[in-house]
Amino acid sequence: MALGLVFGRTKPEEKVQSAECMKYARELHDRFRKENKSVCCRVLTKNMLADSPEHKKQCAELTGEVVEIVTEIILREAKLR
Repeated sequence: MALGLVFGRTKPEEKVQSAECMKYARELHDRFRKENKSVCCRVLTKNMLADSPEHKKQCAELTGEVVEIVTEIILREAKLR
């Protein structure tokens, strides 16, 4: 959502997401998949009991990883790094 907020549509009537936004979303997807071998929650949490401490810990770690990647992309493209 953050990528869409920063790089996405600027007017409600725009029907198609910008190519720039899609490029960064693809980068996020590819980087996450490279690190974790999957982007599917069901695969990533296989053999974990839902809402168990182990499950919650992994979800928090993976969410943090996504935040780091998105932040890197936004800062890089804004030339703030």
